Amino acid sequence: SHHRMATFCPSHHDIPSDDSDIPSSKPKMKGNQKKKKEQSVPQSISRPKDIFSCYKAFPPFRDLPPDYEICETYYKMNRRGDFVPSCTWCFLGEIINDEFAQIPFLRHRAIVKDRRGQELPIFFYPEQGIFDYSTIKIGRTISVFFGELHHFLDLQKGLRVEDLNTVKVIKCRLNELFALSKHYAKCCDNCWGCGYIPVDSSTLKKCSACKVALYCDKSCQLKDWKERHKRWCKAMPEFLHLASIDYRQYSPNALWKK
Repeated sequence: SHHRMATFCPSHHDIPSDDSDIPSSKPKMKGNQKKKKEQSVPQSISRPKDIFSCYKAFPPFRDLPPDYEICETYYKMNRRGDFVPSCTWCFLGEIINDEFAQIPFLRHRAIVKDRRGQELPIFFYPEQGIFDYSTIKIGRTISVFFGELHHFLDLQKGLRVEDLNTVKVIKCRLNELFALSKHYAKCCDNCWGCGYIPVDSSTLKKCSACKVALYCDKSCQLKDWKERHKRWCKAMPEFLHLASIDYRQYSPNALWKK
């Protein structure tokens, strides 16, 4: 549950507002002019965005809302007077230490590095959900929906995970995940090997594993596999889930399905 009662803390000034994703209003046109415009200009096809370019949706550790007070960037008051999430966000960190990941009597944990290079611990205090701790391995990326900055009793700062449905390990490095997002936004209908843009994208062949990457032929597929897709392919299901979410509003279905 994400219902909270506390005082507000200032919003983060270096996080882009949601308005940056909203197109500016167009000048109004008269009825006949509008009708003529619609007939003469075909509707443009919307392309996917680089989801990780939004720091509000994927904040570094220092910009996460603290769990001891309410941050107005991520929470709002509902009609009953409770503070609830006003949007969806996800913390991403590359695992750099998995020494205690599978030792329950010392508490499951991992040391990660966020998108700005800050190192921090993630401790697991499971209250609900399922999670496979054997997936925590150095070089993979851990994702935590609705993560909050927590102060532990030993004065460490990190993440405290209670709902295991909010966490999932993605089988690629953080920089590779970011590179995948940029490429997907730019080349979703192109050949991922040579960049060829066909008139009809259905003529391209799909990767048999991820069903997303497109290729002209076997040579293009082999070239892309060696250069990058070998690292991207196994991370595609989690990436597509992250890309399917509307982060401008609270999305309970953002939690990982296991």
